[in-house]
Amino acid sequence: MSVFATTEVVRTEAATRIVRVAFYGDYPDGAAGDVAAERMSVAVVSAVRYEGARAVIFDLSGLRYRRGDAIASIVLPLLDRSGEGCLPACVVAKGETATAIGPLMAGTPFEVAGARLLDDVASAAADLETRLGAE
Repeated sequence: MSVFATTEVVRTEAATRIVRVAFYGDYPDGAAGDVAAERMSVAVVSAVRYEGARAVIFDLSGLRYRRGDAIASIVLPLLDRSGEGCLPACVVAKGETATAIGPLMAGTPFEVAGARLLDDVASAAADLETRLGAE
């Protein structure tokens, strides 16, 4: 079971740059997912640091996820901003993955970051543009 990541700049303006981090593959169940979550977090750190993200879309639509709390740790790089505040985020998921990730949107780092669960990238981008005050 492997999880792969790609990044894409969805909105290019520096002040409102939105980066989509898409994850693909099979997320291991339960505690076995801890290593996958750690690797996913590395992809998020790269997106924030090297793409200059001001907001992040976590696109899980290509990921098969059933259970495991560690996946919520992918949002932690958005919280550790050295006094700059938290970057806004949305989670895109469908089907079984959306059903499984839904309960983690409360009482986890997803909630602390204010992440919202949506079912497509366009809706997530629009939500983040509104939160960033993009024109």
